[in-house]
Amino acid sequence: MRSFTGFNSALQQEHFYENYIETERYPITSFNGKIIEKIDFNANGSYTIRAKGKLFVHGESQERIIKSTLDIRDQKAVVHSEFTILLSDHNIDIPKIVSQKIATEIRVEVDATLYRKPPSK
Repeated sequence: MRSFTGFNSALQQEHFYENYIETERYPITSFNGKIIEKIDFNANGSYTIRAKGKLFVHGESQERIIKSTLDIRDQKAVVHSEFTILLSDHNIDIPKIVSQKIATEIRVEVDATLYRKPPSK
């Protein structure tokens, strides 16, 4: 949660983390979902996919469908996604006095490598 960029100053960034995102109280953001499309993970290629699941931010969960690019090369799968989060959807309040300086919508970029789940015993 402490990787947001785009602030005018380090102080503004620190206030965002401490007062609005509350990274001490909510240090982790997660997405738990499934890819909607049928993908052959054994076939190399680049695919546009959608994942449907729950996005958990600031203690609040929202059902989302997130569009992504999936690149499969030699049994390695890499996902790239860009999407926005409305602060109000996750109960993050911005006081009116600073509302002109803090966006109500945050752009998120995700780059992740997917690994096969080990077989169940």
